[in-house]
Amino acid sequence: TFLLNRLAQQQAVGTAATCFLLSWHDVRNYELNANHPSVVISACARTNMWTSALRFFSKTMQNDLELDLITFNSTISACEKGGTWKKASQLFSSMLQDIVESNTISYNAAISACGKGSSWEKALHFFSAMVQVNVEWDTITLNAAITACEKNASKWGRALQVFRMMAQRREKPNRITFCAAISACEKGNEWKKALQLFKASRSKVELGLITFNSSISACEKGSEWEKALQLFAAAQCVVTELSMITFSAALSACEKGGEWGMALQLFRLTAQMNVELG
Repeated sequence: TFLLNRLAQQQAVGTAATCFLLSWHDVRNYELNANHPSVVISACARTNMWTSALRFFSKTMQNDLELDLITFNSTISACEKGGTWKKASQLFSSMLQDIVESNTISYNAAISACGKGSSWEKALHFFSAMVQVNVEWDTITLNAAITACEKNASKWGRALQVFRMMAQRREKPNRITFCAAISACEKGNEWKKALQLFKASRSKVELGLITFNSSISACEKGSEWEKALQLFAAAQCVVTELSMITFSAALSACEKGGEWGMALQLFRLTAQMNVELG
């Protein structure tokens, strides 16, 4: 265990994995326990080697080693980082069936994995289950749930419901929270709500490019070219470097509003700032 821990800390995952596999082939000299697979799988999760994590997890099950909470959490997290939400969901369900007590980390990884896989229903199912069984949830949990809803344009209302739960629990929203909530409203063509969230975010978090982009896009979709340009001007003062998305949204807003003169000025600005439009 000591050797595996040291190798994992040094991110020598390949060497740690080799030691782990060799130990199975020579059980006379190595005494295996639940700590061994959890160390290697955790290292795989940290280095985005989700296929290796699943391989070691399967090997653990085949050899009747006890599967503990850390092993499950690390494997689910590895799948989440690898974008394999179905595997993460299956592992999480298996975890509950094996009566391994899940915790906040377990639920967060499963919800995040489903969100990244655009499976908002599954993500919200896990979130609801988390609340029902009284597992403590945090800002990471809510961010993952809001992001899952943000993937589907019609679920902006559910995203805001989860967002409001923060106020009820006095959890502090961070930049990720606001970005996801504003993006959900933007995709749902709810520009007024997007702007309300943007205004609320200004006094609570440091504004970033994604927040501005989503807010400008929301105004563009709502044909609010003046508000879009106000946000664009504010972004120039706050953000170090604007992106193609920023300019495209502002240009589109001017186009919809018939403001060709403003659009031309923006187009010239893209050349001055070396921004390539797609």
